[in-house]
Amino acid sequence: YMSTLKELFAPKYVSQGYHRNSSPQMFEKMARDLKIDSLRYLTVSDLGPSIGCENNTLCLGCVTGKYPTRWGNRLMREAKKHPETIERMYG
Repeated sequence: YMSTLKELFAPKYVSQGYHRNSSPQMFEKMARDLKIDSLRYLTVSDLGPSIGCENNTLCLGCVTGKYPTRWGNRLMREAKKHPETIERMYG
């Protein structure tokens, strides 16, 4: 199953989408809430190689918001329109 936007951790902290230059305070708050010492994000281009894959073999929709299918993109649009009410429309 795919997580709903409501189930994801980072969107609660990132109001306008992640930007590489997001504030250190945002990362500090996220780390505190996770009860860890620090938190850093990988760039999208570093994600695949960090797990031993080529990026073109991965679905990066949950990271970029751009899914490789029309249905995935439709689900994301609907989730953004109705973040509090949308539940799993897929199975």
